[in-house]
Formats: sequence, C-alpha cells, structure tokens
Amino acid sequence: MGKKRNKNNENKRKISLVFDETKRKDFLCGFRKRKLERKKKAQEDLQRMLKEEKRRIKQENKESYKKLVVSSRPIPDIEQLLQEEYEDEDVNVKIVELSSDTLQKKDIVIGENRPKEAVEKKVKAKMKVDLSKEILGMASIEQNESEVAESEEEDDDENLKSKKDVKKILKKQATKKLQKSKVFQMKTKLDRIQNKKTHKKKAKTDQRKEKSKKKNHRKIKN
Repeated sequence: MGKKRNKNNENKRKISLVFDETKRKDFLCGFRKRKLERKKKAQEDLQRMLKEEKRRIKQENKESYKKLVVSSRPIPDIEQLLQEEYEDEDVNVKIVELSSDTLQKKDIVIGENRPKEAVEKKVKAKMKVDLSKEILGMASIEQNESEVAESEEEDDDENLKSKKDVKKILKKQATKKLQKSKVFQMKTKLDRIQNKKTHKKKAKTDQRKEKSKKKNHRKIKN
C-alpha cells in the first residue's frame, strides 16, 4: 500500500524569504544606537515634564501670594462705604448719610441745639488750655511730628519685611513641592544611577592605567 499524499500539502505554496543585506546589517548592528536614542528621548521627556511641574508650582505660588495680599488689605471705613458718588455729563451728585454732627460742622442746626457760637466758644477754650500747657511753643509740636514720621517709616519697614518673609515662605514651599513630585524623584533616581555608572567606569579605567604602568615598569627593569 502506497502512502497517501495530503492534498493540503500540495496546495501550499513555497515561500522564500529574501533579506536586504544593508537593512539586516543595520538592524543587527544598531541595538546600541537604538538604545541610546530611546535613552535620549526619555531624558528629553523627563526634562519637559520637570519644566511643566515647575511652571505649575510657580503659578500656584503666584495665586497664593495674590490671595495673601488681598486678605492683608485694610478694610475701608464705614463713612467711605456710606458715601456714594454718581457722575453725569453736567452734574456730579454725591449721596451722604446725614447726621447731627455733619450738619453742625456746616453750621446747619438740626436735631440737637448746638449753635455756632457755643461751638466756637468751646474750641477757643480748648485752644487756650492747650497753649497754657505748652509754654515752650513749637518744640513739642516738632517732637510730635517727628514721632509720627518715625512711626510711619517703621510701619513701611514692617510691611516690606512681611512681604519679603511671605516670598521666602512661598519659595520654601515651592522647593518642597518640587522635591516631593514624582518627576523630580525620577530625575534624582536616574542621576544617581548615572553617577554610579560613571564612578565605576572611572574606577575601571584607573585600575587599567595602574596595571599598564606596572607592566611598563617591569619591562624597563628587565
């Protein structure tokens, strides 16, 4: 009995693979080249991510600084809030809440009976008492003015110091955030590995140099 031939095997076509020698050579010899390219691309991506992280942290610090500045602004007085101005093409209208004190200042007596003469008498009496107390004259007034100026300068210095302190604190927070970020940790890890490799290579080259020096020294002796 003869062996039965499979019809499927007969129908199959023979495939012959033909390699391009130059491409084959480039592929087999280009493992190191491709590795270096991948490494370079990874480093570029890491640098880009690190820059983006720095920008993000910088933006957060700017926003927090603005919030601190807004919160530290002085609150306006109630009198300023009550006064409202409306401007028209020809007329300037001002709305003010009236009280007996404001009317009295403008010599309009309403509500409390405090005529102009009585107020003037009280003011004159106060001025006399003040003048009797301060016989030396301008000396005390100049002292008061100098004290006020010094206090204003001190306030300005304190404000400047506080701004500088706030900026320093924000800078410290930014550095801490950057150090805690994943991108920065990845970069430090890669730098550590690279430093170890360079250190090992340097140690090997130093050992080879020492061995070659010893061999040369022995040859000279012989």
